[in-house]
Amino acid sequence: MSKMINLNIDGIDVSVEEGKTVLDAAKKIKVKVPTLCFHEDLCVAGNCRVCVVEQEGKGLIASCAMPAQEGMKIHTNTLKVRRSRKHIIELLLSEHNADCTKCFKNGNCELQELANEYRTGNQVFLDLVPEKNYTVDQSSPSIMKDDSKCIRCQRCVRTCEQLQAVSALAVANKGGNMKISSFFDRPMHEVVCTNCGQCINRCPTGALIEVNDIENVWD
Repeated sequence: MSKMINLNIDGIDVSVEEGKTVLDAAKKIKVKVPTLCFHEDLCVAGNCRVCVVEQEGKGLIASCAMPAQEGMKIHTNTLKVRRSRKHIIELLLSEHNADCTKCFKNGNCELQELANEYRTGNQVFLDLVPEKNYTVDQSSPSIMKDDSKCIRCQRCVRTCEQLQAVSALAVANKGGNMKISSFFDRPMHEVVCTNCGQCINRCPTGALIEVNDIENVWD
């Protein structure tokens, strides 16, 4: 029998199996914690930090990556937590092509949903989109890859590697130059991509979408 870990989240006592995360514990008592890089089908990455919560005596922690520990006291909706999440979302938006009205994912975008929830409208950070040399890869017969809308959560990379065992996508470079790329940065139609579309299903924004052939059908 698994050992049970007892902790308190927003004044509610909860017990989870050893090895479960703070995010798992919050879900168990239906406390909403926002996520972007996290996906239940994939291993923990802890890239985006949108899921931060406050642990008494420790400060801010990433709930998706932090194992639940005995006696933890967690707060998910303090001013410190909300400000931190808002700044993280604003930083993501500063490198994101936010022309939402023309985006295929408009109205069905996880980043857009969080931006609306946390009222990110003052543009605190510099807009870095014009400074970056983003590319749009339309070479694939089924997948369009738009780097200007990528938030580098790596869901697509983990999906391609862990679930599909293809590894057509990978992480290239470091720091501010980090990007989701293909083998030797080749066009999508030149890499070993099976066109399964699972990367599209996992992408939280419009960085990976299906090629739209509706106009061709009409023609």
